[in-house]
Amino acid sequence: MAVAEDLALPMSPSMGVPVKPMTMRRWKIRYRIGMSPYHSRIVEAFSQADANKIFDAEMPGAQRCGSAQPLNNP
Repeated sequence: MAVAEDLALPMSPSMGVPVKPMTMRRWKIRYRIGMSPYHSRIVEAFSQADANKIFDAEMPGAQRCGSAQPLNNP
């Protein structure tokens, strides 16, 4: 049987408040390769900045058009 303390959220050591675990989200990124029309790609990341970095690392030859946009995540 689980103890209530085991089910509690982790606590922030400095403030003593519950910390919500981060979840992966889906982000849509529009890009171009050369003079081609726009394409889009979906990236899973914790934040918008992470999604941009992942895309730039995976597709260095692509020109990202703007920043990653969040998809409606369930």
